[in-house]
Amino acid sequence: MSEISKPLTEREIQCYESLPLPICIFQQQEGRYQLLLVSDGLCAMLHTTRAEFVSRRREDPDRFTHPDDRKAISDARTFVQLHPEESYGTICRLKTGAGGTGDDVWVACRGKVRRVAGEDLLFVQYTDITDHEALHRAIEEEKRRSESLLDKVLSTTQTAIFWKDTERRFLGVNRAFLDYYGFADDTELLGKNDEEMGWHTDPDVYKNDELRVLETGESTYRVHGKCIARGQERDIVASKSPLYIDGRIAGLVGSFEDVTTEYRQSAQIAALNEELERRLAAEQTLKKKALAANEAKTEFLSRVSHDMRTPLNVILGMSHIAAGQQDPAVMRDCLTKIDTSSKFLLGLINDVLDMAQVEQGRIRLHPAPYPMEEFSGYLDAVIRPLCDGKELRFVLDARPLAGKAPLIDALRANQILFNLLSNAVKFTPAGGTVTLRLRTRRAGADRLALRVVVGDTGIGMSAAFQQHLFEPFTQEYRDDVSLGRGTGLGLAVTKKLVDLMGGTIRIRSASGRGTTVTLCGIFACVPAGTPAAAPAAGDDGILAGRRVLLCEDHPLNQEIACAMLSAKKLLVDTAENGQQGVELFARSPAGFYQAVLMDLRMPVMDGYAATAAIRALDRADAKTVPILAMTADTFAEDVQKCLASGMDGHISKPVDPAALYELLKKFFAGQALTANGKNPDAGKTAGR
Repeated sequence: MSEISKPLTEREIQCYESLPLPICIFQQQEGRYQLLLVSDGLCAMLHTTRAEFVSRRREDPDRFTHPDDRKAISDARTFVQLHPEESYGTICRLKTGAGGTGDDVWVACRGKVRRVAGEDLLFVQYTDITDHEALHRAIEEEKRRSESLLDKVLSTTQTAIFWKDTERRFLGVNRAFLDYYGFADDTELLGKNDEEMGWHTDPDVYKNDELRVLETGESTYRVHGKCIARGQERDIVASKSPLYIDGRIAGLVGSFEDVTTEYRQSAQIAALNEELERRLAAEQTLKKKALAANEAKTEFLSRVSHDMRTPLNVILGMSHIAAGQQDPAVMRDCLTKIDTSSKFLLGLINDVLDMAQVEQGRIRLHPAPYPMEEFSGYLDAVIRPLCDGKELRFVLDARPLAGKAPLIDALRANQILFNLLSNAVKFTPAGGTVTLRLRTRRAGADRLALRVVVGDTGIGMSAAFQQHLFEPFTQEYRDDVSLGRGTGLGLAVTKKLVDLMGGTIRIRSASGRGTTVTLCGIFACVPAGTPAAAPAAGDDGILAGRRVLLCEDHPLNQEIACAMLSAKKLLVDTAENGQQGVELFARSPAGFYQAVLMDLRMPVMDGYAATAAIRALDRADAKTVPILAMTADTFAEDVQKCLASGMDGHISKPVDPAALYELLKKFFAGQALTANGKNPDAGKTAGR
């Protein structure tokens, strides 16, 4: 190789060579760049001497360049030959140590051609970037490791993760996502959106959610929706965030988790809470009703106490007056008032007992043919005197369908209408009018529609009170006590009875404008004239000379019953308890007693046991003698119990003499009168 000319002076060369900056200067000769000088800085970087570097370089120009980087250096020098006005930069590895046998050092090379003394010189500066390159490689390695770790996390996490493009099409999903929907891989869903997959029962929920993320860049968190996974409807919550590339939204990434169990449990808890609140509200309502009922009952007991004490005061007072009188007229007046007060007191007790039966559902109906002429006749007979006594006009307009009689419990029908009409009389001032209108019409084969209207021109009722009209123990307060007060049970009992009979009751009223009550019902019917029961037998003469056994433990009740029976010339033996009654009957001749009147609640042996003992006696008349309960146990089940125990009839206390006589006549009809002798043992065991 020929010596190259030196465009630099020796002094300039020495200056460049002494520089601590790693540089080389090359001179172009014969189409190639030949080394002109190397600085102390570069020799120090490569851990070699100038002489070693120059010597080895002359033997092999690429001796200190890493084989993998030689082409890059060659390309750079070719570039500056073609473009001397341009500079170049590249990164390569240089060998260190004597002969370039040491470690590599990463350098950044930057070259520039300059014209010096008519020659093109290539100035190359080297910068040690070994540490930077190591860091870069460490970063790249960490990046690869992180990406690998991310792949593992995505594949092993139990949270379903997915990412989509700006058109909401799937770009990828993790293993948990595939397992949740039952896919082997992601080929079935890549490039598709949720609507195309068809796994959301309401696709708009998540479609709108994703559009919001893509349009606004806002993340969403735990949005609830429903999906179909493996053929089942499931509840999920999804969270989504935008994906940015170069500062622009390029898609979204999201995750979801199954919350079916939680939501179903929450729904169950909500339902239980709702049910609990409903029950608490119901309990509060019941509590309020119970409190109101207790207050009403307290008021009722106070009113009943007052209403009972009023007639009792009359009874006791008139009894006291009568006891000191000799004048028959005054005594008759006292007795009349005692009788009236006693009947009022009995009616009050009956109202209370009826309400008790109604509340316990113990009332039983006994339908029988009840001709409407008889019905209206009864009402006219009992109501017209009440109206006349109060100077009221009573209008009765009855137009029943001829030839048909509805099957109705006459006792309860009478009770319903009597309650309504007596209220009309009670709350209508003198000079007013009480009206009763009765109509019947056919309602199909063997069916009769009955419509009864009770009206008055009385004081009426307020709208507020009408809201509680049929509640037990309630009455509208009136300043005018002269109009009278009752127990507040009549309408409650009436409503229950009407309901029990399958009818309806409607009331129209206004304060100061009177009241109209309309009753409607449809009943089975029979041709008019069909007997409801056997007619009463004979007149009072059939009673005379008959002997009865009275079993009664209360001395005063014995005295009263004996007086009633003796008034019709009946012969009476008495027993103070059931055991004595059985003994008297057993010692009497056959047929001696033609009836037994049996109290139920007696000491030693009660009426039920006494009846059973008499029926068990080994004599013919023990099986046939009429045994009639005469008791204060008056409920329907009491009557049924009496009949089931072997008794033949029931008389309620306080005893209505007329009812007692009629019942006895019924059983005495066709019965022969036996000898009127006295039982020889009666005096030994009988009471008074």
